[in-house]
Amino acid sequence: FSALALNSIFFILNAIISLDKENVNHNEILSKIQENTKDYPQGNCTTYLKKLCSSEGHEILRYDENSGTYSFTDPFFKAYCKMALKKIEEQPDLEISSEIIRDLINNLKIEIKTSEFK
Repeated sequence: FSALALNSIFFILNAIISLDKENVNHNEILSKIQENTKDYPQGNCTTYLKKLCSSEGHEILRYDENSGTYSFTDPFFKAYCKMALKKIEEQPDLEISSEIIRDLINNLKIEIKTSEFK
């Protein structure tokens, strides 16, 4: 993932966790991101939400077409993201933050692959 992708993933996951709801819609996520990053583009939110729901994004999120909302595919993912994002707050250095997000995605990928065999 590029630096732009990692930043967008961080913003999206952080927004979803900050909203503290099981299901959130696109506008809620975008509004939460734009509270701190005023110029964050709607297109980035849309693009990276789709990626986080796809195999490319390791299906961290799922999209419910009936309700138009996003949620974590697994409660473990949500808890793991919370922990990783808290680590970023404690270590705001950009390089460290990018590494934590990259590790988060890779670790969730490993969890998905191992859970397929259970």
